[in-house]
Amino acid sequence: MFFTIYRDIAGNKLQEWKGDIIHQIPSLTTLDVTGNTNWTITENILSHKSLRVIKGASIGASCTVCLLVRSYDVSEISEGNEGAVIQKGCLKHKYIFSKKNQELAKHHFFPKCIVQETRCLNAIGRVEKQNICLEVGGSILISAFPIGIFAFFLNLIVLVVIVFNKNLRSNTSLLLVSSMCASGVISSVYAVAIATVYQIVPVNEIESKRVSICPSLGFIGTLSLSSMVLISLAVTIERYLAVVFCMKPHIRLRIKQAYYCLMLTWLIALLMAGWSVVDSNIYGTKGYETYICLSIQSVLEKKYLGYTITSVVISAIGYLPTIPLYIHIFLVVRKSGSQFGIKREAILARRIFLLVGSNLLFLAVPMCLSHVAIATGQMGGFSEKSKFIVVTSTKVICMSINALLNPILYGCRNEKFGKALKKSWKWFGKRKE
Repeated sequence: MFFTIYRDIAGNKLQEWKGDIIHQIPSLTTLDVTGNTNWTITENILSHKSLRVIKGASIGASCTVCLLVRSYDVSEISEGNEGAVIQKGCLKHKYIFSKKNQELAKHHFFPKCIVQETRCLNAIGRVEKQNICLEVGGSILISAFPIGIFAFFLNLIVLVVIVFNKNLRSNTSLLLVSSMCASGVISSVYAVAIATVYQIVPVNEIESKRVSICPSLGFIGTLSLSSMVLISLAVTIERYLAVVFCMKPHIRLRIKQAYYCLMLTWLIALLMAGWSVVDSNIYGTKGYETYICLSIQSVLEKKYLGYTITSVVISAIGYLPTIPLYIHIFLVVRKSGSQFGIKREAILARRIFLLVGSNLLFLAVPMCLSHVAIATGQMGGFSEKSKFIVVTSTKVICMSINALLNPILYGCRNEKFGKALKKSWKWFGKRKE
């Protein structure tokens, strides 16, 4: 009975190892052949079932020291008769071995040196690279075109009507809504732009070109997301003060205060967007969101931990207070609904709730899912392709839907806005004549 598990035959100028090795050394698990550059790996070695590692193997004149491992990281590799397929995240590498090296694949041995060293890869065969996530991006994101274009013009109309009408822009609530529509315009531009990239840039070039494409798209995407989150909080607070303190008119978010809030909001949004542009290397990482030029990173990326934490904190500040504030509004309205002032403000509050609710559903929920998935690297038992669809494609589409709904849910249903829009349309009609 043999108990040998390791055999070192390094540097003894061995060219061939003949004999019945399987029966002679049945427990052999590791073989070190370093320095035997003329040694030929024969069938009797490769077919040894207990052998797991061959150190220092020569697989070609340009690659004389290579580590061969059987069942190399079984969770990420599948072997075939011609080579091996390794998948890490979205990236799939199919290694195709030359005929003289296909015996390695047949017996499930993988040369680890070819992953890092080009000369070893050239010595054994070639590699075909494939990004399984990017391949589905184009087909999913095409739906962002019609939604984004329609949302762009709808938000632009609401924004222009409010900004150019003194009575409307003097209304605190409508002023905040106009700012949200400005964010919607930016969001629509981002969605259409990222969808365009996936339609016109070949899939095999997106991976290499995103570092140059993403800084500009990432800037407008981050600007839109950050501003939308904070403006949602502002409109919620404005309605909260108007309803809960209806009988105390001095407790309101005045127009001057609203301007200050919006200045602070857009300043924070610009700082977050600028942060992602200053450190453009952030788009070279392998996170799902960097495939759509949004720059939140895994907590394992220590270099970008500050940015990730800041993004999560801004999202939490923007959305977490919203739910308890609206619960309090509901309780106040139910208790004092007979009072005319509260009833009037409550009607506006319901419209604002639909507006903020759509932000929660189509922006906050996808954002939370993607933040958790990216920051922790976990998303249940989803496949890499499914994670990509959930984290990126769905997020772009949800941003577009959210931008489309905002002007419909409040701006277009507001009586004052409706009258101003009709007036503007009549004025425009007369100008054309």
